[in-house]
Amino acid sequence: MKTTGGFAMWAEHWHSEPTRLFDFSKGNHRIEIKTTSKPERIHEFSHRQLFSLSSEEISIVSMMLREEDAGLSLRSLIEEAKKNLRATPYFIKLEKAVRSAGMDNSSDTGPRFNDLEASRQLAWYGAESVPRFRTQEPEGVSGTHYRSDLTNAPKLTAEQVKDWMQNWDHATSP
Repeated sequence: MKTTGGFAMWAEHWHSEPTRLFDFSKGNHRIEIKTTSKPERIHEFSHRQLFSLSSEEISIVSMMLREEDAGLSLRSLIEEAKKNLRATPYFIKLEKAVRSAGMDNSSDTGPRFNDLEASRQLAWYGAESVPRFRTQEPEGVSGTHYRSDLTNAPKLTAEQVKDWMQNWDHATSP
């Protein structure tokens, strides 16, 4: 949220509950954010996050975080988000997310990571390019989850991300 458009731009479209299927939704556009602190770009998905309805456009944003004692803390990101969202209707969403992450004690700093490396390692993918089952769950099967290795999946180019973001801007909220 911080590095791509700012907190205020995304807050309206951020999930209302941390258990929602997608992190951000606007019209028929969906964004799922995945992070890992491992050296491989492997993420856990529900099948539904990668198998879109015919009208949905789903992008996956993958972040590889390298923990670092002197790095940016989760607490400092939370405080910056609070500062930006205070006195908006989205502040409650942030508070729910903070509690859900177990960060409601203001003395907890949470993990620290190298934010420059995280920005450098940030990658966007179309859900259709992420390794996945290519069919709907069969009748009687639901809640399928799996790990997908994005190492060899084609990343969206800077131009494709720009186009996707322009489409996001023009999408109509429900």
